[in-house]
Amino acid sequence: MIFQKQFIISRTKLLIDEGWEYMSVNNDWVLSYCKKSLIRSGKTIEGKTVILIGFATQTKDSLIEPFDEIVKSNSNDFGKITRYWGGRWVLIIDNMVVADCASLKGLFYNLSENIISSCPELATSSKEPSIKEMLSTKYYYNWFLIPGTRFENVYKALPGEYIVLESSTLQINYTSPYIEDFRNLQYDDIYSLLAKALENEIKYISKSYTVNVALSSGYDSRLIFAICKKMLVNGVSTYTHNSPSIKISDLEMPSKINPTNKLIQPKRIDKLLLDIFDKQTGNHVIDADRDFYAKGQWRDFSKNDICLRGGMLELAGISPAHLGDRICPFIQEEIDYKTALFSLKDFRKFQLDSLKKYFQLYYEHKNETNYLKQYYLDQRISGWLSYIELGLDLNESTSIHLGNSMQVINLMISIPKPMMEIKGFHLDYIFNNSYDLLNIPFNRNGFKEKLTYYKRMAFNKVFH
Repeated sequence: MIFQKQFIISRTKLLIDEGWEYMSVNNDWVLSYCKKSLIRSGKTIEGKTVILIGFATQTKDSLIEPFDEIVKSNSNDFGKITRYWGGRWVLIIDNMVVADCASLKGLFYNLSENIISSCPELATSSKEPSIKEMLSTKYYYNWFLIPGTRFENVYKALPGEYIVLESSTLQINYTSPYIEDFRNLQYDDIYSLLAKALENEIKYISKSYTVNVALSSGYDSRLIFAICKKMLVNGVSTYTHNSPSIKISDLEMPSKINPTNKLIQPKRIDKLLLDIFDKQTGNHVIDADRDFYAKGQWRDFSKNDICLRGGMLELAGISPAHLGDRICPFIQEEIDYKTALFSLKDFRKFQLDSLKKYFQLYYEHKNETNYLKQYYLDQRISGWLSYIELGLDLNESTSIHLGNSMQVINLMISIPKPMMEIKGFHLDYIFNNSYDLLNIPFNRNGFKEKLTYYKRMAFNKVFH
């Protein structure tokens, strides 16, 4: 079923098919949603409407259910409460619509038609995209840069943007989601707070789901595996999606990290599934997970499974994706220059148009966050990663990136730069809790591995 686990907020009910239901938000607005969506609704102690869509996790020691926490608290404090929530979720509280802090459960809005949705195509009555040009892996970015989309007048809300439901219109407001600064703390204190928050989140998730960790030879997945080994008394399952382009180290190291690691083999690509994935995402991303879905590599996971991934944890280190050579503080007059600078990296017009609007909003929002991390969160996480997760909503299982909470993000971006450069938090946590995992190489990709990789690629090209 296309548009699985998605929703629409509009002036009238908009039921996509027989698998959809609706409820009133207030006298003026209606929530229409897929029956497979996780929905909880109720009233605060002040009598205000609360609707939680998606799966919110908890990083507090109390492990209180996020929905219970919000309904039992003063609704005016929702910002302080939700900063400890991870997962992918959208919260409707009274007349405000707020997404998780990195907007992984995205909000797409259309001010001309007064529609909000978690899917770009569902945010417009005109289903034909105004931008016909398709993404391609040969270009620098293989996803549609936000806030623009393929659809006319449809935009993706950036992290920190929230939507107010007026009686007849939508109003877009902004508050910086990354306002806590832990850089005044010593590294050891940051380490303790961060480790505890991630451990709490694993513990909370395991109350409702069977935990599966996506394992590679990298730092992030090994950190998650180490946390799960410590926190889950019944052990943890791991898996690796095999593919023709997988790195040799990602193929060989997972079974050394966990001898019971499951290597999931691809089936023949199903063109129908590929089209379904593209329909769900609005053709806004091309990525390996798209192929994994079309090749049936998610089919063995059930609705009781949660697949833990580490897309957020790169914030605790330094990555080329942070684009330190081209993103820096700028003034309003430099927006055209900054956009032109990106065009040198093989961007196309529709990407540059969206990027220019992003720079304009970036300048208007003005916050104190590290500018490299802010761009990474806005485009790489809220853009690329969010679109992938939108596609993976087609699965019966649940996909979660550990650490998508304001508290955790602010701790990660406050790690001293020398520790970031060596992935210090990752190494320290593994050293303290699963020392043996440090005996297995990270991301090994020497001459022998590269030669084997290119031989295999040549073989696949000839025979497949």
